[in-house]
Amino acid sequence: MVLAKILRWSFLLMPLLSACGQNLGTSDLPPFFGEKEASVSWSANREKDVNTTGGGYRVYYWDQPSFSLAIAPFVDVPYVAGLQAPTSSRIKKIAAGKYYIKVVAYSAFNPQGTAGGNQSASSSEISIMVP
Repeated sequence: MVLAKILRWSFLLMPLLSACGQNLGTSDLPPFFGEKEASVSWSANREKDVNTTGGGYRVYYWDQPSFSLAIAPFVDVPYVAGLQAPTSSRIKKIAAGKYYIKVVAYSAFNPQGTAGGNQSASSSEISIMVP
């Protein structure tokens, strides 16, 4: 487990739990993408604004270490409803290989697609292998 300090938030980012091949299709996707998928899990952030409608997490991934969030694709994992915060995500349609992962938490005051607001610094970067 890697401890990830996130501005005023913190959560644990755990390395890959599973990576498995699936025939998900690759139409209209750049060569970086393929037919594999990986699952990533973390401990929930304790901030109320993250775990309420409009808040959530983004799981960024890239095939080079020390990547910039500005260039990397991500999976948005919004808080939906209920008592449990999201703590896992699947990265779909990726090729086999080594990937680097960072997770960012965002609050209800900074929903996806808006600038500024409360978004954490990224977690520590971890690497995973997708067979």
